[in-house]
Amino acid sequence: MDSNWNTLNNGSEITTSPTLSASGRIWLRVAADTHAISSSQGIFSYGTDGNSFTNLVPGFIMDTSWKFFIGYRYVILNYATSALGGSVTVSLFTLSTLRYFPPSKYT
Repeated sequence: MDSNWNTLNNGSEITTSPTLSASGRIWLRVAADTHAISSSQGIFSYGTDGNSFTNLVPGFIMDTSWKFFIGYRYVILNYATSALGGSVTVSLFTLSTLRYFPPSKYT
């Protein structure tokens, strides 16, 4: 983004995970340290049983140089790569700030 808030590129795909069957369930998890003075690191992972999780990428460092509160947002997209259509059903979305696990817990 430039100083006039114009998008500079189309972005890029950072990672992929194994393809799930159409009836498969997936759990997505983000563990992030969002304290003002912190590592500002977020760990994105997925699992198919709700108990065991696999990291999608190494730790993502969130930008803290903004001079105002930006707030990070989480988005689930249906990204069709071979044909139009399809859907994603989100059964539950929860956000918890009760505890934080350091990144070493997930690596």
